[in-house]
Amino acid sequence: MKYIFFVLSLLASLLINSQDFKSIDSIVDRYPNKFNSISEFADKVSSNFSTVLEKTRAVYYWVSNHVFYDYNEAKINYRKRYYFKNQKELEIFRRRYAENVLRRKTGICEGYSQLMKFVLRDLGIKCEIVSGYAKNQFKHIGVIQKNTSHAWNAVFVDGKWHLLDATWSTGNDEDEPGKFEFDDFYFFTKPELMILSHYAKDSKWLLLEKPMSKSAFFYAPIFYNYYHKSGLALTKMNGLIKSSHQITLTFDLIDEANTYSYYIKGSRSRYSQPLKITKIGDKYVAKIPFRKGRKTGLTVYANRKACMTFKIY
Repeated sequence: MKYIFFVLSLLASLLINSQDFKSIDSIVDRYPNKFNSISEFADKVSSNFSTVLEKTRAVYYWVSNHVFYDYNEAKINYRKRYYFKNQKELEIFRRRYAENVLRRKTGICEGYSQLMKFVLRDLGIKCEIVSGYAKNQFKHIGVIQKNTSHAWNAVFVDGKWHLLDATWSTGNDEDEPGKFEFDDFYFFTKPELMILSHYAKDSKWLLLEKPMSKSAFFYAPIFYNYYHKSGLALTKMNGLIKSSHQITLTFDLIDEANTYSYYIKGSRSRYSQPLKITKIGDKYVAKIPFRKGRKTGLTVYANRKACMTFKIY
């Protein structure tokens, strides 16, 4: 039953994320490349769109395609400390910070989420910042973080809360920081899929009745958004694998007729290798020759796109 629920949830999420937002996006594509203030940005959106969904999409789409991730700020950010007399003073500071991100068109996750919050609030839309944890490197697997490492948003649309992450939607990469590769997956992502890569510090923002524990989140593999399109589903959510002469991965395969080609690549390897998956009983098993004692990350690819990463220890 759990497997059936996962498949149905996946299909539902893909359906929502496949909604036709082309008409909204095409209008936003004609927006100015820069806004001088949050109110100017909000007024522009308000002049073109009427519904909460349309306005939310417009703000998210523009931000995700115009604000670059600031890798330099990310490296020094945790050394900064600010102190405020009261909540009002704090909110004034946050709005100024968000407006600076808008003008400079660079920021870290806190900047993206603050900018989303203030623009949407100017539009009369409920939006909260969700502070929590994210895993994007194999070394994070099996290490339970004490301090939060990421921020995203929850937006109230059509009577319910929805999750979105404008930071991860930019597709900015440290190797190509000036390039956008817009990723629609992180707009209104289903909670049961979002939790595979984002874990809210306040459990209410997980938006799940029975979420996995924080410990389970950190011990699970790293999941990339292409995992949900790859036709693969893990049987066991264990991201730690003991080094051996043979590494075994066990999957359920959602669609046996899929046309994906699967590959495997170690974090220290130059090239990927084909991943042979064999059906054994009602499971699908990949047995990978390995050098015992080697510690590395091991990434599974579908059609050359990363799906999930394990930590070999």
